[in-house]
Amino acid sequence: MEDKEILELFRRRSEKAIASASDKYKSYCMKIAVNILGTRQDAEECVNDTFFKAWELIPPNEPQMLSTFLGKLTRNLAINTRRRAFALKSGEDRQTRCSRIFPNLFPAIRTYRRSRSERSLSVK
Repeated sequence: MEDKEILELFRRRSEKAIASASDKYKSYCMKIAVNILGTRQDAEECVNDTFFKAWELIPPNEPQMLSTFLGKLTRNLAINTRRRAFALKSGEDRQTRCSRIFPNLFPAIRTYRRSRSERSLSVK
């Protein structure tokens, strides 16, 4: 099926659009996702998210090249997935991360950490 036909299916909100796009571009998107994420399981989830996101974005957006559009979606979703995984592996819990990003929302944590580090420095 040609890209124009697939885009028309997306515009008409036909469920065949996702199946047609998947048939034509799944292997292309998988290569992108596997190269970024490293595992086939994570890549498959990312590619499924790609087609779901395309379903959300295509009616207002009119991509000139469907392959480029889907490839970019896949790349961005894979990078975001990798960033989330890295943040979790770094041992930083959600509250610590939020307090670092939004320091004014969590002043008590900052105060506690400061007093704790001062105590560790003063104990010798």
